[in-house]
Amino acid sequence: RELMASLGIKPPVTRDPNVLKRASLRAELAGNETQYLARNLRLVLDGSNITGEAGVRELPNARLYARLNLDQLNADNYLPPEAAATVDKADAKTTKKAVEGILPVALLRSQNLDIGLSAGKLDIMTYPISQFRVTAAARGGVVNVSELRGSIYSGSFSVPVTIDVRGAQPVITMNPDIKQIDLGPIAKSALKKDIFTGRMNFNGSVRVVGNDADAWIRSAQGPNTLRLDNGLIKGVNVTDALFNALGQYQALLPALTGRDAATLKGKMRDTEIVSMLGETSLSQGVVSNKSMKADLRDIQVGGNGSYNLVTQDVDYRFQLKLDKKYWGEKYAKMADYEIPVRCNGNLKGSLVTLCSLDRQGMQGIAAQMAKSRLGEEVDKEKAKLQDKVNEKLGEKLNPQQQEAVKKLFDLFKQ
Repeated sequence: RELMASLGIKPPVTRDPNVLKRASLRAELAGNETQYLARNLRLVLDGSNITGEAGVRELPNARLYARLNLDQLNADNYLPPEAAATVDKADAKTTKKAVEGILPVALLRSQNLDIGLSAGKLDIMTYPISQFRVTAAARGGVVNVSELRGSIYSGSFSVPVTIDVRGAQPVITMNPDIKQIDLGPIAKSALKKDIFTGRMNFNGSVRVVGNDADAWIRSAQGPNTLRLDNGLIKGVNVTDALFNALGQYQALLPALTGRDAATLKGKMRDTEIVSMLGETSLSQGVVSNKSMKADLRDIQVGGNGSYNLVTQDVDYRFQLKLDKKYWGEKYAKMADYEIPVRCNGNLKGSLVTLCSLDRQGMQGIAAQMAKSRLGEEVDKEKAKLQDKVNEKLGEKLNPQQQEAVKKLFDLFKQ
């Protein structure tokens, strides 16, 4: 900071006032008509050390080259203080108008580089990343980040990216592969509450066109698969909410459960997600989920639907099958019925009323129950009538005639 001040450079205000106090550089410079490199490079910045080599190759075209290793760095300490980073609305509007897009297209088109960086430990945006690795090459308007990977929260991520800025609009292709990342710390950091745990696996392919967030959302497309294991939603009780909803059907609830919602409510707990698997496809900003399965331990869930990233509209239909213990012995057969739930509306509105029992589906369950009971009564009456006929005619009918009578009664089953 003292050196910067003596050179007429205003030292930046950083989140940690103790950084930018020590720096040193040592390297062996060597070159010829085609390249000029700093080898055996050692750069020290405060408590961080960078080693490797860097320079330019392919002279006179000057292709930037680097192969560097960083032991550890807390990048957040070098950012402006959070209060200073806040921009008022007027400045935000001015900045938005001044910037043409998110990506510096002109700069990317001019890049000619081949770089690689490894970091043993890297803290950035509060996320603690270890074994970080990025490898990128750029030439002729195509930037290929062949490696962007690391370990975080007991899991790992790999997100190779290609950015093509040769055309009128940038085209970005990503292939994320996320394995066994613990979502608990991420959710706590984002929501400031400890409400979720679970391990996430995600892989797929995403392609977007344009140079602003709206264009990316509208053009996003590609198949993706999400899997969640050992999850727990704290303070949210799907089973409790389901039986409260069933309580609207006063005549149906006792028939389904053999008890009332108040009795069941005291036995509920947080929502446990043993596993969840969803296969989705992206097209023009709409996420379509053709197949989703979830095991909530006591509830098996299947479903499908869509989510519009642009309008925030949601339309999902779920089928829930409850464990037999909720039905009791008398209504054990009801465990085979799927309770229909529909989530339809907009996420900008009230989330409380977003999901509810599908009334049409519930009427279908009632019809199935009535049909099943009618079948049971028909079977009972048929058996009684057949016994009476056999009692009256049993001795007068030969085997062929008895078989004909049996077939006649079997017609009642159809």
